[in-house]
Amino acid sequence: MTRTSGRARKPGPRGDLSVPRVLAAATTVLERDGMDTFSLRGVARELGVAPNALYTYARSRDALLEEVADAALEHLDLTLLSPDGASPSPGPPQADPDEDQESARRRVVDFAAHVLAEFRAHPAIARVLFDRPIGGPGAYRLNESLIGAIHACGPSVPVAARISYALTALVFGHAIIEVTDDARTEWPPPPDPETSPLTVAGAVPVPEIEDVFRWSVENLLVGSGC
Repeated sequence: MTRTSGRARKPGPRGDLSVPRVLAAATTVLERDGMDTFSLRGVARELGVAPNALYTYARSRDALLEEVADAALEHLDLTLLSPDGASPSPGPPQADPDEDQESARRRVVDFAAHVLAEFRAHPAIARVLFDRPIGGPGAYRLNESLIGAIHACGPSVPVAARISYALTALVFGHAIIEVTDDARTEWPPPPDPETSPLTVAGAVPVPEIEDVFRWSVENLLVGSGC
């Protein structure tokens, strides 16, 4: 007869579960139910398993949310940041002698617009990214690629890293406005032209918001030496 310890064993992986399957179910639950009601129990129900079966794949609700968000970052099209359309490799990119600064800058602008479009398409995932810093393979690969693309535009790596931070804040800020606007059920009254003439004159029509976003990114880059 063997003796057993009183310590509970960590459950092992189930043959019918995998990390991709758990992440896919978690993404479905997050996009359907939203971040506030997201739970391991809900993901388990989506998979048709007991909640305890998930602890092999996610140590907590927050950890699973972060895995879902990082997986979404891994699906961003980083080839937009590469002059040859290939997936960027770690480290400073090789300079393309045939590419001018404007073309290098346009790649960053196009990528920023791509990220904003993904946030629009997946507002629940965007909200997780707004809510907490994400430190996973997808986040670090994105950071490396973006800093590298900005560095290829002219600035040194330390300056490119700061521009990348400012650009991230700009994209997140623009996306937060759009995501929260889409969720509104009531709107404040429009400004009074008598008391707020500049606000009325400077109002941006909805069809022009994309152009304003690109203009903002372009001016951030140009003003930073890119």
